[in-house]
Amino acid sequence: MKHGRYSEALASLDRILGLEPAHLDTLIARASLLTGMKRYEEAGHDYQKALTVAPDYPYLRGDLLQCRLYCCDWRFLEEQKQSIASELLAGNASHGPWPT
Repeated sequence: MKHGRYSEALASLDRILGLEPAHLDTLIARASLLTGMKRYEEAGHDYQKALTVAPDYPYLRGDLLQCRLYCCDWRFLEEQKQSIASELLAGNASHGPWPT
């Protein structure tokens, strides 16, 4: 990924997930890569899977919301906003700054 070889990186991450579909770090890395490739719907699916594996992992809720907003997917917007606000008020890292 660091060298801009996104297709190869994605293929490698897919192979890992083929062996271990719930591997948290790989799900997050794949979602991040897909976000960078502007493939937000797919990235959102990976962030959602990661949340099922580790619901308290920092920033996943915000990353998922960001992907859904890029896709104009408003289905869970109010629920997600409330969840993120509650997490932030509790001092948990659930949403980072928006990228430029």
